[in-house]
Amino acid sequence: MPDQLGDAALYFDPNSVEQIADCTSRLWSNDDLCARLSDKGKLRSKEWNLEQFQLALHAIIRHLTNDAPLAVPETESLLNQDMSVSTLAGTNS
Repeated sequence: MPDQLGDAALYFDPNSVEQIADCTSRLWSNDDLCARLSDKGKLRSKEWNLEQFQLALHAIIRHLTNDAPLAVPETESLLNQDMSVSTLAGTNS
């Protein structure tokens, strides 16, 4: 998740009740923190478009269905690729 969220989120161990409670408490009681994370999240979301999301999702699906290695390109390299829907679907139509 850090690849997608960067510094726009609070991270915790999903198996740690204490860490989950701490993050929840911080968000519940700190309006400034919520506003900062929200602003950072909006900026991060502008780094991804629908075609980039589809390319990353396609790589994940291929990994899960074909036991292929998971290789999701970085955002910078995605910007230079042909990411048409036909390319993502593996067709040339």
